[in-house]
Amino acid sequence: MKISRADLFICLFLPGILTPAQSQDTTSLNTAATVANLTTITATTPTRTHTPDIKTLTTTAANPTTTNTGTFTTTSTSTTTSTTSAKTTLNPLICQNGGILSSSGNTCLCPPSYGGKTCEEPLKVCQNGGTFDSIKCVCTEDFYGDVCQYPVDEIGVATVQVEVAVEVTITNQEFTPQLMNINSEEYKVFERHFKSEMIKVYRNVPGLKYVEILSVRAGSIIVDHKVLMELELKPIITIQENYKEVVTILKEELKVFIQSQPSCNQSNPDTICLSNSTNVSEVVPPTETELCQWKAPANYSQFYFPYYFDGSSLRCVTHCRRGVPDAINCNHGECRLLRTGPRCFCQELDTYWYEGDNCSSRINKIAVYGGFGAALGVVLIVIITLAILLHKSKKKHHQQRTKKESKLNIYDNSYED
Repeated sequence: MKISRADLFICLFLPGILTPAQSQDTTSLNTAATVANLTTITATTPTRTHTPDIKTLTTTAANPTTTNTGTFTTTSTSTTTSTTSAKTTLNPLICQNGGILSSSGNTCLCPPSYGGKTCEEPLKVCQNGGTFDSIKCVCTEDFYGDVCQYPVDEIGVATVQVEVAVEVTITNQEFTPQLMNINSEEYKVFERHFKSEMIKVYRNVPGLKYVEILSVRAGSIIVDHKVLMELELKPIITIQENYKEVVTILKEELKVFIQSQPSCNQSNPDTICLSNSTNVSEVVPPTETELCQWKAPANYSQFYFPYYFDGSSLRCVTHCRRGVPDAINCNHGECRLLRTGPRCFCQELDTYWYEGDNCSSRINKIAVYGGFGAALGVVLIVIITLAILLHKSKKKHHQQRTKKESKLNIYDNSYED
């Protein structure tokens, strides 16, 4: 049995306040009841427990010779509430698609094809050498499209490089074995001097770029070299015709130099004396078609061909280019070059249906849906009208029949009478 706080208060303090007579009776009763029913209250706390305080209560009755002593054991229990302050730890970022968490733990280092805080967003993969600038693909000059997937329809070509092979013999210098070694100092000095002097010889050749030594051999000094030129492409003349004209000029310049060169001797190494035994060989230049195939993007060269627009420079174009012979007319679409060849891509597919491969005719979906709805409405109106007419006809027929039957009944009744 549990004891209440009120009973405990009465047992501990009230006896001292009562009169001697009341104190004796009350103390005796309360002491007996309390001792019999008192139980020790024990509370457990996670932190600390007070040791019970033992108090001795002495009550003195009216009779000074009689003393009742009651001993009470009270257990004082205090409970301490512990508040645990837990550190709130945010969940670390979980990088996706091969991303790596940075050392700070706040960002993900994503692979090139993904972006976002956790590398969850796939980025555009730019094709054909295009680069992604975090917003769009930046394509090379030969491609376009969202991911640089389409080659351009036109490539401008202003010049073409051609070369001529020439063999000359230097008569005022002696051949040495060191000239066979291109890494020797003697060869390097000879190479610089030869190129410098031959540039002067060919200075009037149109489109002259540089001179390159191919080989050096004995026989005085025989030098095989090539002369590289960059020719302007003209619509009124082919590359081959232009090339022949340039070769003719080169031969003339070489001939003029040999005939006008001063008396050559070995005592003047700063000059080059050439013998009359020179050999000029043509290196077949590319045709316009070959040039366009070289200039075209890889895997698409077979679809490009040369074309001159109104006296302009050479253009390498495809059949998607408007204005060229046999250009593909995509009508309401756009022509794009694929690896399989030019193809029409019809526009506004959400609005129109197209017939054929060249998007020539199209049907408006909205108009069809609207027309179908209107026709359906007309049919519905016709059906309702017919139903009403049929109902009226039946009603009229029923009324006529009823009227006729009524007349027959009257006639029958009159006949019976």
